[in-house]
Amino acid sequence: MIRAAQSILAKGIRTVIVTMGKKGSMLVTEAGGEYIPGFDGVKAVDTTGAGDAFIGSFAHFYVLTGDLGSSLRSATLYAADAVTRPGTQKSFASAAEFAGFLRKHGK
Repeated sequence: MIRAAQSILAKGIRTVIVTMGKKGSMLVTEAGGEYIPGFDGVKAVDTTGAGDAFIGSFAHFYVLTGDLGSSLRSATLYAADAVTRPGTQKSFASAAEFAGFLRKHGK
C-alpha cells in the first residue's frame, strides 16, 4: 500500500489517504506516513455506509480543524459509530449522537 501511495506522490499529488476499512487508514506525504488504527470497540451491524461515513466526516472535521491526522482519527471513530446501526445515511449520527458515542468510549 505504501508503494502505491508513493507512486501517486511521484505524480505530483502532495497528500495521499489510504483507507483500509476496519484496519484503519494511512496518511502518506513526501515526509513519510502515519498509520491511523481502526477502532474495534464496537460490534458492527452493517458496514454498507462506513466508507461514506468516513470520508464525509473526514471532510467535515478537516474543514473545522485543518489538521489531517486528527481529522482522520475523528473520521475513524465516526465510521465506527455508523456501523453499529443498519443502513447507510440513516446510520449516520448527528453531532449530539456522535458526542455521546465519544463519551461512551472515553474519547
